[in-house]
Amino acid sequence: MRIDRVEIKNFHGIEQADFELHEKVTVLLGNNAVGKSAVLDAMAILAGTYFLGVDGISSLSIKKADARQERRIQTDGSTELVYHLPCELKSYGYVHDRELTWGRELYSAEGNTRKGNSLELERISKNVYQQIVKKEQVIRPFIAYYSAARLGSQKRQTRNQNEKLKDISAGYFNTLDKEGSLWRSEAWFAGLQGRAFLGVASAREIFEEVKRRLLILFKSIERPLIDLFYESEVKQIFVRFEGSDSYSPLDFLSSGYLSVMAMGMDIVYRIFSLNAHLGVDAFDKTPGVALIDELDMHLHPKWQGRFVDDLREVFPGLQFIVATHSPFVIQGLRHCSIIDMEKSEVRQLGDYVKKSIAEVAEDYMNMDDVERSPYFKEQVEAAEDYFTLLKVTDKNNREDVQAAKAKLDEYEVRYNRDPAFIGLLRAERNASGMDKDE
Repeated sequence: MRIDRVEIKNFHGIEQADFELHEKVTVLLGNNAVGKSAVLDAMAILAGTYFLGVDGISSLSIKKADARQERRIQTDGSTELVYHLPCELKSYGYVHDRELTWGRELYSAEGNTRKGNSLELERISKNVYQQIVKKEQVIRPFIAYYSAARLGSQKRQTRNQNEKLKDISAGYFNTLDKEGSLWRSEAWFAGLQGRAFLGVASAREIFEEVKRRLLILFKSIERPLIDLFYESEVKQIFVRFEGSDSYSPLDFLSSGYLSVMAMGMDIVYRIFSLNAHLGVDAFDKTPGVALIDELDMHLHPKWQGRFVDDLREVFPGLQFIVATHSPFVIQGLRHCSIIDMEKSEVRQLGDYVKKSIAEVAEDYMNMDDVERSPYFKEQVEAAEDYFTLLKVTDKNNREDVQAAKAKLDEYEVRYNRDPAFIGLLRAERNASGMDKDE
């Protein structure tokens, strides 16, 4: 699966939007509340339409709460919630090497999601599922959504969830949920490790390849990981840092390490569960779509600048569509495109490795004079206003003088933690004669 274009109408806060997507990496960029997460939510519904043809896997639907809405005040003072419909999502791309257009629609607040524009996609995915049931070897696409809540909210492990690990479509269970399920990929990793240690040749090769790829995600940081294993006695994953002889529990690591490991392990688990017949080649040959909100969450700036490249190296067959607020992520991008949500346009990315963070922030994030702190800029403005008051206030007008002095006193109180600055202000004030007795 690959999505080349998406059209969104009346979904969440988006009235109308359409974007071309890069075949490898598309970055959603913009201020808070401009619709980055809404685009990812819409794309989760579109990508999940594939599940219409997969038994036992629920496809996301457009709910009434997803439709763009506003609350209007009536003439009698009451309010009315208005839904803007139809809510329509549409995508253009490729599924199983077939060029397709598909979509989902909601036409009324009390109605159900329509799938009329997705019948061909449903037919294709259903045919693939039947081939898998018959033990035929077909490459299935990876589809997953990693929301901003992926680390803080974890799905509870139950007997029913454990049974689903054995299903032929285990790689699709809960793949679009906003809750994480680290235990699921840990259980798979533990089983793979156990078979590898028992001497099963194919398991050993796959286990070593899984570790190698996961550790690549940590190679660009100051304390890279160089090994990991599952300890069955305590049911935990342990990791080893470069330069260390001991192992630490994964749960003891920082949120950055834990977030990256959870996402990386989930991706390798799902890829291999879907296409185990490919062996170690599954990680290179599996296509699909990975949606990631707040890509930079919990990561140090040095890590942010390399993380996209590391993801592409580990999972070269996947299309990544991510949202970020980080200029460090932007500075490290190569061969991708940016969707500027504030300007509703797609921007091609040049070679930004030579540009400073300030240049990236000003060019792509609409920030001015980022080399100076907000406090410094505020202080400069205050000084300009202070000196202007000293010069333009009519010393013969008692009311003007009193108003100006009150304003000057307010500035001196506000910046009293900077003695040198206050000393300069008061020197200018004394020289102006503002406080001379009338």
